[in-house]
Amino acid sequence: MAELIRVPEAEIPEWVERLRPVYLRAYDEEPYHYTEEDADEFVERMGAQLAHPHFRLVLAMEGDDVAGFSYGYRFPTEAWWRGARTPAPEAVAAGTKYAVIEIVVDRPFRGRGIAKRLMDELLAGQVEEWGVLLAKPGALAHGMYQRWGWKIVGEVQSYPHWPVDDAFAIDLSDHIIDSRHQEEA
Repeated sequence: MAELIRVPEAEIPEWVERLRPVYLRAYDEEPYHYTEEDADEFVERMGAQLAHPHFRLVLAMEGDDVAGFSYGYRFPTEAWWRGARTPAPEAVAAGTKYAVIEIVVDRPFRGRGIAKRLMDELLAGQVEEWGVLLAKPGALAHGMYQRWGWKIVGEVQSYPHWPVDDAFAIDLSDHIIDSRHQEEA
């Protein structure tokens, strides 16, 4: 079973470039087909996102291999996704939010419940009222989030060259984080 590690804040910058190959392998399939250029953009984005409040990085390690990772940070109150085609529901907009930016599981490690464990560890202990994330319709993760209780609350096109994603939210006060629950991912 993969060991989950919450990376200490001071060590997070060391991981940005190291996560690039895992990101690229995970997203080189349908519906993404990400390229080396997309992986470079990921490194730049993640590096810039480190400045956000309450940035947290969780790794799933199997020996020396990164089996997966997840990270996120606190959204400012009233903030919503860049490129939103629909506004956030009123309760979500007015509440505190923790944005799950990435949950990535390398293909050789899928089907072991790692994605659910990463999500649970990332959100464990968060004090925000809402969890929010984006997912591409047709992606395996899209249905996975719905099975976990996340609700579609809008549409977002974060960058002009990206397709439209569904915006999801979950009420964290109602969501019991239980890493013992294993979901195929």
